[in-house]
Amino acid sequence: MTTPSSVPKEIPIAVYVGLDWADQQHVVCWQAAGSSQVETATVRQRPEPLQAWVAQLRSRFPEGVIAIALEQSRGPVIAALMHYDFLRLYPINPKSLARYREAFSSSGAKDDPNDAALLLDLLVKHRDRFSPWIPDDALSRQLALRVEHRRQLVDLKTSLTHQLSSQLKLYFPQALDWAGELDSLQACDFLQRWPTLQAVQKARTTQLEKFYTRHNCRRPQLIQQRIEQIGQAQPLTHDIALVAAGSAMVLALVALVRDLICRLQQWQQEISQLFIQHPDQTVFASFPAAGPVFAPRLQAAFGSGAIASPRPKRSCSFPAWPRSLNAAANPARSIDVGRARNSCIRALSNLLPFLYRTAAGPGPFTSSCERAAIDTGPPFAWSLSNGFVSSFVVGKTGFLMTNKSI
Repeated sequence: MTTPSSVPKEIPIAVYVGLDWADQQHVVCWQAAGSSQVETATVRQRPEPLQAWVAQLRSRFPEGVIAIALEQSRGPVIAALMHYDFLRLYPINPKSLARYREAFSSSGAKDDPNDAALLLDLLVKHRDRFSPWIPDDALSRQLALRVEHRRQLVDLKTSLTHQLSSQLKLYFPQALDWAGELDSLQACDFLQRWPTLQAVQKARTTQLEKFYTRHNCRRPQLIQQRIEQIGQAQPLTHDIALVAAGSAMVLALVALVRDLICRLQQWQQEISQLFIQHPDQTVFASFPAAGPVFAPRLQAAFGSGAIASPRPKRSCSFPAWPRSLNAAANPARSIDVGRARNSCIRALSNLLPFLYRTAAGPGPFTSSCERAAIDTGPPFAWSLSNGFVSSFVVGKTGFLMTNKSI
């Protein structure tokens, strides 16, 4: 049994700080514990001024913890302050600060010194309602960042392929049928070798056959059909300037897309290596249809420490609907209930796409999907009743959030 003397005492807070961050400089307000005097200063967003400000604050308050409220849970300020063991960071939701600001200023005017003072006031008066920021371990943070950056690279590749498609439609639209998917190496090789219709029509039949065969196109009928189309095709335009400028732009975009394809393949290998090292890897990899891409994304969404025991049963649920939205209490709002329920279902679909093996049926929560989720994996069950969606997932307690790019 733990004796009162053996229970670790909580280190008291020596000073409260409200920090309103910006790209160039931050406004900070601080107030010593037990004092009503508030001091204000500005700190530049550079490593040296930030470190000097923290050192100066610590020299004034050498004992106790320095509590800092700020409007972000990730970014340059968090990265600069997270390594100080005497700092306790309290991320405040921007919406919470905005509502608090509106309580005192109906105009909604935003001002950096005023926001820093409001953050300080929130921290001093309502600290028990906020949780201090506790970072994940280094492996989980790196995995989460790699997964997020991969998503950004995929979005960049999609944007480039859209530009590539637009350029081809201006002077060489047939390439969209002959080159294959524009985000593939086959399309990159095709367009780099034959960026115009005139160039591909000069190619010999044997060259085209070897090209498609080398890129795993094994259907002779499709190859012959494409070769016939190439021989009979007519140019969309004879404008030399448009064709020359368009083909040059296509070659530039193809080089970028090719590099991104190779980078993404390497990125995915590095993500897989990090995921293998994670202690929760076996659990998330065992989920039904969780492949090498979705399993690390799911781990990144849940974070470290998601698995508390081999088979924990912790509820991860959406909150119940307000009484005013209940169709039985207010029949006129029944359409709103349906829309709200569909919004939650879409949020779940975005977060856990690996659960849904098919897109057929009236919605993602068809009986076949439920049976697949329950019968083919670890303890994982869905229930939908009266507009309330709940899931029992191995390992994590809390609300499913979709604000991360996973």
